[in-house]
Amino acid sequence: MAIDDELDAIRSQYPESSSNLGLTLSLKLLTSLPGKAGLLFKIGEVLRSHFSTKVMSERLNILFDALEGMVRRFQQETERRLSAVEDRLNSPEFAEAYVNVANIAIFTANPQKIREFGSILGYEAASNDAEGWDEAAALIADLSRLTESDLEVLRLMVKLQGGNVRENPNDAEYNLMSAAFGQVRDEWVRQGKSRYELYSHALRLSGFGLANPLNWNQSSWGPQDMGFAPTPRGKRLVEILEIADQQCRESTA
Repeated sequence: MAIDDELDAIRSQYPESSSNLGLTLSLKLLTSLPGKAGLLFKIGEVLRSHFSTKVMSERLNILFDALEGMVRRFQQETERRLSAVEDRLNSPEFAEAYVNVANIAIFTANPQKIREFGSILGYEAASNDAEGWDEAAALIADLSRLTESDLEVLRLMVKLQGGNVRENPNDAEYNLMSAAFGQVRDEWVRQGKSRYELYSHALRLSGFGLANPLNWNQSSWGPQDMGFAPTPRGKRLVEILEIADQQCRESTA
């Protein structure tokens, strides 16, 4: 099957939006509450808009367009054979990952987030850095739970520490990453932000496997002595998001 036919087949297999139990119960609850009719009407209006079939379809189109755009970008840049991409897409593992991601996308209000989801799927399909469809879906699920500030910290760490991030760093690279976290902290504070906020986001990233705690001076135990570095998984996510950002800029230029 040609790549265009493969992509068309994916688009035609979007899961149908069914009635949402949470939405139905919420609307029933709102209509049963006494008083505050104006506020309740507004809440109900927002919920109906967020969960409407039309809006969900638009979100799925954004997801697919980003997937397709990333696939075509890598075809042009790497001249990867179409059959290799088709083989990646023609698998039950891809189908399962796609449906899982689609179910996240239809409840995501931020179009940029949805584009990032699709870009990760497209990157898995077309790049030479494939990690598996289950990992792609897991990375998207993690991304859906990260805040913009979480990602800001991760991007900053990758920018200042990423040159020494690899699967098995040696002692010298480890020490360089530890020293470079001081630069991360200084840059964060220079922007007028709290150190505690930095550590909070770094700890959250660590919980998602996107950052790794480094040793610190245990004789002091002060927060200023803590250190973190991005994991290869975290660096990979930032690299994919940067490609997606560039692609978005090019498409709107």
